[in-house]
Amino acid sequence: SQPPSSGLGWQPITTLKGHQSWVTALAFNAQQPVLVSGSLDDSVRIWNWQTGDLLHTLKGHVRGVNAVAIDRRGQLLVSCGDDATVKIWHLGDGSLRYTLKGHLRDVNAIALGHGGNLVASASEDGTLKLWNLSRGTLLKTLPGSAGMLKTVAFAAADQRLVSGGLDNTVRIWDVQTATTLQVLVGHTNTVNQVAISPDGRAIASASKDRTVRLWDLNTGTLLHTLQGHTQEVNTVAFFPDGQRLVSGSSDGTLRFWHSKDGTLKDTLSAHINPVHQVAVQAGGKMLASASADKTIKLWQWQR
Repeated sequence: SQPPSSGLGWQPITTLKGHQSWVTALAFNAQQPVLVSGSLDDSVRIWNWQTGDLLHTLKGHVRGVNAVAIDRRGQLLVSCGDDATVKIWHLGDGSLRYTLKGHLRDVNAIALGHGGNLVASASEDGTLKLWNLSRGTLLKTLPGSAGMLKTVAFAAADQRLVSGGLDNTVRIWDVQTATTLQVLVGHTNTVNQVAISPDGRAIASASKDRTVRLWDLNTGTLLHTLQGHTQEVNTVAFFPDGQRLVSGSSDGTLRFWHSKDGTLKDTLSAHINPVHQVAVQAGGKMLASASADKTIKLWQWQR
């Protein structure tokens, strides 16, 4: 599909094909032109997004892959899936380093701490777990909340975790004490994904209720409700400048918003099928969208 004729500068540059089922997870490597994807075909794939070449296919999960993340040095890759495991891989050669077991049900999301050695995982068993990235050991389990968890992110110099899930709330946790600090109420359906603004002051939450909500991380105040998607919003990400964010929905579109006032900036018809994941490259000039159509599309900002 082509971008709308609204003058928006996002142009499709590559479509990556190879996954045999829905593509559910994406992560850019900030250090080199590498994109990692995960799919319900149980595989993780490592691509060179400049050439479109598939570099490695990682087989290890025995059920669908729900999330992927790359450490800030660009050396380790973390994935999680419906097989209730978290796996840590070497990004360079695709070899498996650790399999982290402990969750009782599907692991839906992972997050890497900014300090470089913490991994958080969120599961359908209702718990969050903290792991040591370099050793592959369990550090802490944060007690079950009301219902399955779908998403997790680090905030406040890794002193806080933000989660969302089937109880329609966004929760802010104290990592040290493993307690809930705040419960943010407003969504009327499942919270599918949360993202933290680059300055660490705001939370964006994407929901099955077709909205994205922006919250003040310190006070828990609802700042804006972003409305426009016609089906559930599966994914949300901030741009590096913090001024904009992008959301992806089952309506097949990407929508671009001003984070300051919550206004819609533009809409991109990205896929015919649902968009499950969106990722913004470190420079902010490149986007990737992953879809139920089994493809990944790369978009470049062109003036």
